[in-house]
Amino acid sequence: MTPITFPGYGVGARDVTIIAERITAWWQIEYNGEHGTCSQLDNGKEIRVRAWPLEVDRAIVKAGGML
Repeated sequence: MTPITFPGYGVGARDVTIIAERITAWWQIEYNGEHGTCSQLDNGKEIRVRAWPLEVDRAIVKAGGML
């Protein structure tokens, strides 16, 4: 299990750590002009982070995840 840490999404949000192998999909989001990525986990839970989808993709690949 490989943890990946991203900045939290939203005002005052704390950093978020996700296990790379549990991420099944991710896509770009934008609410009120704030861009980020929503990652779906293998249990169906969605996690929002303040990182571009390409950054998430690179972190997953670096961790030896999906791609």
